[in-house]
Amino acid sequence: MRCFEGIWSDTPAPDMQEIHWIRSSGSPDSAWRQAVHADAPGRATIFMTGRKPVADPIFVDTNVWVYAVDAADPAKRERALDAVASGPGRDLVVSTQVLTEFFAVVTRKLVVPVPVEDAEAMVRQLSVLPVVAIDASLVVSAVAGSREWQISIWDALILRAAEIAGCRRVLSEDLADGTTYGSVIVENPFADLR
Repeated sequence: MRCFEGIWSDTPAPDMQEIHWIRSSGSPDSAWRQAVHADAPGRATIFMTGRKPVADPIFVDTNVWVYAVDAADPAKRERALDAVASGPGRDLVVSTQVLTEFFAVVTRKLVVPVPVEDAEAMVRQLSVLPVVAIDASLVVSAVAGSREWQISIWDALILRAAEIAGCRRVLSEDLADGTTYGSVIVENPFADLR
C-alpha cells in the first residue's frame, strides 16, 4: 500500500534493527553520529531512528500529518500534502509522540476513520523519517518549557523534540504562527485558510 499518495517511495519501514543516530549532550549544534552502544555511560544521549537528518530539518507536528490523510477538509489536505512533500535537501522529522498521536487520531477521531491496518502502514512509513524518541529527560525539559512558555505539556514536547533534532522550524496548527519558542519558530501551513 502506498501511504500519503506517493510522498515517499514504497520502501518498507525499517525493522527493529534500524540505524540509530545519537547526539551527545542534546545540543542542537552537536554532530550526529551512528550509535554503536546505546548505553554509553556518563553521557546524555538523544536517540533518533530512521535516516540521518540533513542540515536544516523541519519538524512536522501531528495535525499536519492528520490533515494529509483526512478528506473532510480538501483545502487543508492539499496544503498538508504540499507541506510534507519531499524535495532535495529537505528532511522532515517527527517524534514518537507524533507517531502515536497520529495513529490514535486517524483511527478514532476522523469523520471517516482510517482502517487500523492502513493506519499502521502509515505509521511504518512515517517511521522511515528521523524520529526523536521521547524519554524522561525530554519530558523534564518539556515541563520546564511548558511553564516558561505557558503552553500545554504536549506542545512543549513537540518543541523540545524539534530542538533536540536540530530543527529551526516546526510546522503546526496548534501554536501561534511565527512565534519563537527556544530555538524554533512555529509555521502554521494553514494560517491563511481560516
